[in-house]
Amino acid sequence: MKFESVKCDECKRIQDGANHWMKMWIFPHEEGNTVGLGSFPHEMEIGGIQPDVHDLCGQGCAMKHLAKLLGWSSVLEAQKD
Repeated sequence: MKFESVKCDECKRIQDGANHWMKMWIFPHEEGNTVGLGSFPHEMEIGGIQPDVHDLCGQGCAMKHLAKLLGWSSVLEAQKD
């Protein structure tokens, strides 16, 4: 039997029994990223662009990750305090 685990792409926590995990779909583009949250088909494309899928362990990590992706420096600076 093979064991596979999921690790949060923000805090690196390994998924356990908690059910608060979510996926963030990142569609990279030269003019900026398009970000989606929720359930998408694995083969989904937008404008011919295949997404990168990021696993996140909860709302806190989702907001931190989104802030980094979108360059929200004021959010990032507030989290350091």
